[in-house]
Amino acid sequence: MTSSEPLTGLPSTPGCSLARRLLFRFAAVYFVLYSLPFPLPQLVALWPAGFGTAVGSHTAGTDAAIAWFGTHLLGLDETLLAPFSTGSGDTTRNYVELAIFASLALLVTLVWSLLARATAHPRLATLLRTYLRYVLATTMLGYGLAKFGAGQFAPLSERPELLLGTWGDSSPMGVVWRFMGASPAYTAFSGLVECVGGLLLLWRRTATLGALLTAGAMTNVVMLNYCYDVPVKQYSTHLLVFALWIAGRDLPVLWDALIRHRPTRPAALRGPRPIWLLVGELLLKYALVGWLLYQSGSHFWRRQTANPNTPAPALTGLYEVTEFQRDGAVLPPLLTDGTRWRYVTFATSGLSLRMTDGKTRTFAAATYDAEGKSIVRKLPAAPPTEPPAAGEPTPTPTPTPPQQLQWQAAGDDGKGLRLVGTWDGAVLEVTLRPVSADEFLLCNRGFQWIQEYPYNR
Repeated sequence: MTSSEPLTGLPSTPGCSLARRLLFRFAAVYFVLYSLPFPLPQLVALWPAGFGTAVGSHTAGTDAAIAWFGTHLLGLDETLLAPFSTGSGDTTRNYVELAIFASLALLVTLVWSLLARATAHPRLATLLRTYLRYVLATTMLGYGLAKFGAGQFAPLSERPELLLGTWGDSSPMGVVWRFMGASPAYTAFSGLVECVGGLLLLWRRTATLGALLTAGAMTNVVMLNYCYDVPVKQYSTHLLVFALWIAGRDLPVLWDALIRHRPTRPAALRGPRPIWLLVGELLLKYALVGWLLYQSGSHFWRRQTANPNTPAPALTGLYEVTEFQRDGAVLPPLLTDGTRWRYVTFATSGLSLRMTDGKTRTFAAATYDAEGKSIVRKLPAAPPTEPPAAGEPTPTPTPTPPQQLQWQAAGDDGKGLRLVGTWDGAVLEVTLRPVSADEFLLCNRGFQWIQEYPYNR
C-alpha cells in the first residue's frame, strides 16, 4: 500500500455515502464532547494555573448547561440537577448531559453537512481515532490498576463484615462486589487484561489489538453493569463503543483474513511528512505517553502506600457480641430484637452495628483515642422543644454531651474487647470476640485440584 492511499477506515474512503459521512460527523462531535475535558485533568500538575482554570471553566459551563437544559427544556426539578457526587454514573444529571451532547452533535452535524464540500474526512478521522485511543487507554489503565490491592474490589479477608449478610439480602451490585472480592486472583486477572489493553492502545501498530482486547473486557463489564444494576451503565457503554470504533478501521481487513481467508493489505500507519514534523510528533507522543503512565503508576503507588489515620490496631476489624448489657440488664440474642448488637465493625471513621435480627444496621461516626482507650461519638445539638414566641429570638440549640465508650482487652487470649460507657442514652457493657474472615466457608474453602464431588453450597 502506498502512502497516498487512505489512512482510515469508515469515513476515509473517497466518495463514501452520505449516511456514513453523517454518522462520522455526528460521532466525532459527540465523542469529543463526552470525553472532554480530557486530557486537561491529567495535565493539571504540569500547569495548575492554566490547565486547572480550563478544567474549572469546563465544569462550571457544563453545570450551567445541565441546569438550564434540564429545567427549561425538560421541566426537571433543579434539585436533581445540582452537582453532587454519589459514586453513581447514571444520575439524572448524567442523562441530561447525554441529551445535551446528542443535541449539540445533531446541530453541528446539520451545519457541517450544509457547509462541507468534502465527501470524506481521512485526516480528521485519524485525529479522532488517536484522541479516542488515549482517552480509552488512560481509562483502562486507571480501572485496571484499581483492581490490584485494596482498590476497586477489596478482598473479603480485609472486609469480613461483608460476609455477614445473607444472599437474599444482598443487592445485585453487592453480589458483584462480593463475587470479585472473594477472589483477589480473578480480580487481578481482570485488571491485568484492562491494563494490557490500555497499553496496546497507546501505539498505532498495536492499537487495533488493544481495541479488540478492550472491547472483550468491556463487553463483560457492560453485561455485569446492566444485569446486576451497577450504576456505571452509561460510562461503560461509551467505553465499549470507543473500543469498537477504534477497531472499526481494520474490521474489513480482519474480516477478509479471519472469515473469508483472503489475502489482505494493512492500512498505512501514517502518511508522508517532513522529518522535522515526524520528530516533533514522536517527541510529543512519548512525552504524553510517559506522563500518562507516570500518573497512572503514581496514583496506584499512593493508594498502596497510603497510611490513613486508622483506629487503634486493637479495634480494627469485625467483632461478634458475646454479651450485651443495657442499663444493667443482660439482653439475650433474640432474632427479633432490632436494638441489641450482634456484630460490630470498627472502621476509620466510626463503627457499624448489625443487630441480632440480622436486618437492622446502623453506622455511627466516631473518633478513637488510642491513649485513653475510648471511642467518642459527638451528636448534633438538640433543637429547642418549643418554638420561640412572637418577637423573641430563636433559642440556641442545647449542646448534646458526647457519648463515650471505654475499651479494654478481654478474653483468655486478650484479643477480645470489653466496651463500657454511655451510648444512645443508655449505659452499656458489651463483650466482643474478634471474627476472622477465615471462619467463613467462602474464605477458607480454598482451591482444590481434585474433587470427587462438587462442593456446591
